[in-house]
Amino acid sequence: PLPPTIESYIADKLATPINRALVDDLTDYEAQGLETEAIRYAVDIALNAGSPTWRFTRAVIRDWLAKGVKTLDAAKAAQKQHDAAKAKSAQSRAAPTYNGREFKYD
Repeated sequence: PLPPTIESYIADKLATPINRALVDDLTDYEAQGLETEAIRYAVDIALNAGSPTWRFTRAVIRDWLAKGVKTLDAAKAAQKQHDAAKAKSAQSRAAPTYNGREFKYD
């Protein structure tokens, strides 16, 4: 069987109806050279983040385009960098530990 169209993938995965604005966004992303598989990956990121909306997905895509990301491989690399930066930021916000004599900051 053929893979679903990007529109049907979005409608199936996100809490978003297919409307003119969404189709216009997709047309614009295609014109900018963004691969369809990268858009699917952005949808998957939104789902995994607990934000299954087109608004969240569009924000991910716009960030990628601003960074020149257009392929699935580049999108995966950008997401890996994003996840690493997010983990580092969370670690730096961790509360210090106290060992009975002093506070330890990790």
